[in-house]
Amino acid sequence: MSDFTEEVIRARERLRAAAKEVARANGINQEKALELVADLALAFVDGVTKSSRFAGLSEEWMRIAASAKRPPNCRAPCAFSESLEHVLRVRYKFMDMHYLLAVRGRSGVT
Repeated sequence: MSDFTEEVIRARERLRAAAKEVARANGINQEKALELVADLALAFVDGVTKSSRFAGLSEEWMRIAASAKRPPNCRAPCAFSESLEHVLRVRYKFMDMHYLLAVRGRSGVT
């Protein structure tokens, strides 16, 4: 039995469909790839909204940003994408110097 209400289940179905639509617009057409995109989108939303790992942060947006930067099974700073990094750094001003140093090191920027 699911922990989700019917309304949440419908919202998750709409999110899956929207993720697939965006992926198709970006040139992804194989059904297996579209399903993966939808699964990743839902996993990401679940991960950043359910994580108790950063519950001690004072503001909700900070907890979400911290969760987005660090997947639950990874102890090292990780990036999901440059787009996510841009949103977190530029739009929300969420800075984490260790994370930034790791990203810069991988990209050859000092």
